[in-house]
Amino acid sequence: IRGVERSRGLGDVYKRQVNWYNVRNFLTFLRGIKLAKIFIIDDDVAIQYLYSEGLKIKGHEILDVASDGVSALEKLKNMKEQPEIIILDHKMPLKNGVETLIEIRKNKLCPNAKILFITADGTIKETVKKFKVEKFIQKPFSILSLLSIIDSI
Repeated sequence: IRGVERSRGLGDVYKRQVNWYNVRNFLTFLRGIKLAKIFIIDDDVAIQYLYSEGLKIKGHEILDVASDGVSALEKLKNMKEQPEIIILDHKMPLKNGVETLIEIRKNKLCPNAKILFITADGTIKETVKKFKVEKFIQKPFSILSLLSIIDSI
């Protein structure tokens, strides 16, 4: 904001003249701000892409993706920046989501990360809740609902 004039009288009166160039620069700056650092663990490459692109558009930063529990745990151990949110699918090769979740919590990898556990199997909900899962998401769901869940945590 530029051109602020101040006059004295019965009270302080401020006149503001908006500099639209600065507003445009500020909005461009805001678009560059990353909201959350996210790690995606899912064996389906198309789902990884859908989550990544949808979350990037919203302003989140995707730190990395993994296709199975074993590679996810290895990547978590070697990450320079810790994710704030981990999106974890259940049905994966080598090590499923529950086994991966247990390893993450047992080894205290990313202790402050909020984990969103995604599955089509509703029977494991109570098992998963024991391991400090922020949100249990039952398939099918839309990318918009995932974005609103992330915005709410």
